[in-house]
Amino acid sequence: GGGGDAIGLSTLLLTEIVARVTKNLLRKYLRQLQASSDEQYLELICAFFRTIVFASPVAAGDGGSGDANANEFAITSALFWSDALKVEIDTRFLGVCLTAQEHRADFDLRQHVNAPLLLERLQTHLSIGFGERVRSADTFGHPALVSLTIDDVDTIEPKVAQLFLVSFFEAYMYWTKGKERDAPEQLDDAWHERVIALYLRSLAACPDDLPTMNNLALVLKHQAKVAQMRARNVAVAEARRNGITDEAVLETAAAAAAAEAAAAT
Repeated sequence: GGGGDAIGLSTLLLTEIVARVTKNLLRKYLRQLQASSDEQYLELICAFFRTIVFASPVAAGDGGSGDANANEFAITSALFWSDALKVEIDTRFLGVCLTAQEHRADFDLRQHVNAPLLLERLQTHLSIGFGERVRSADTFGHPALVSLTIDDVDTIEPKVAQLFLVSFFEAYMYWTKGKERDAPEQLDDAWHERVIALYLRSLAACPDDLPTMNNLALVLKHQAKVAQMRARNVAVAEARRNGITDEAVLETAAAAAAAEAAAAT
């Protein structure tokens, strides 16, 4: 954990891990909700924050009906931080993020997580901005957090999937470099020209981005290798049927057939 104004590295890392895992859990619950209005989704987020993520580790009050709810939330939250969250972290990060102490069933991960930072990171991950009342909260169980409602939501910035675009020149440069590094068969220039022509045609219908280029290159490479292997095998089998047994002659026939197959790919 961190002391004073500084946040220790282990606390910083664990807080970010918790934020990412919690974000994924929330998104799963939001998908399952299938609500008809934005308010219902916001209600779920606020309720999850209020009763699970940022609930007080120890319920306190004057013994009224509010205490029953606080105690219920405290128990649910404790189970989340001591068990369910750890399972999710181990599943996503292959069981290497938590220490032996943190893995103990009686250990509450909140002891090693920075609450203000977690709140900040969850707002970023979920593209939600809370008002000053909530943003000023500095501990788990803070009154502003345990009373969080959709009225505390200041901003919502929906995220869309992003394509990380590169120019065609840059994409072509990457493709060329990849070809130079990984061309064990030394395919002839005619085949490469065909690949480039096919790639250019594909860009007319696909985004000019690096994933498109990489996927297409892998497909073409696989097709070429399969075609060449098939052609080599057919050529060798045909040569053997014609009585040719000299390995050098067989290899020459196989190489010629592979080159022809490459040109036709």
